[in-house]
Amino acid sequence: MIENLNISNKTNITLFIIYQQLNEFSIDGKINIQCVNLIQPNLFHLYHRDSGLIKLKLTVDKLNAYLHSIGRVKLCRHVNDEVTLKSIRAGDVECRNSIDEINIVLSGIGSVYYSDPLKTTN
Repeated sequence: MIENLNISNKTNITLFIIYQQLNEFSIDGKINIQCVNLIQPNLFHLYHRDSGLIKLKLTVDKLNAYLHSIGRVKLCRHVNDEVTLKSIRAGDVECRNSIDEINIVLSGIGSVYYSDPLKTTN
């Protein structure tokens, strides 16, 4: 479900995207996106600019997310190896389930939620 709040009558627009393998997702605009199916490449890149909610179900080895937004990002399911999150504006990032390694770079106001036990290295 994609809801465009800029339209005066608040028309809901639903897009169905059919793909064999999704490796990169680039979003630039005020939009809400919820992934119904599981995304399963080895390496996945997410680019988000502007506001809105993005909820993705992923089973990947590596995830790179570049969040230049004031929106909210929810990442659910499993990343086998490494997650790199870079956020340069206010917003919230939520990671659920197994992630072995997470690298977070924040610049601005926002929150990061991580639900698994945190492993630290020296």
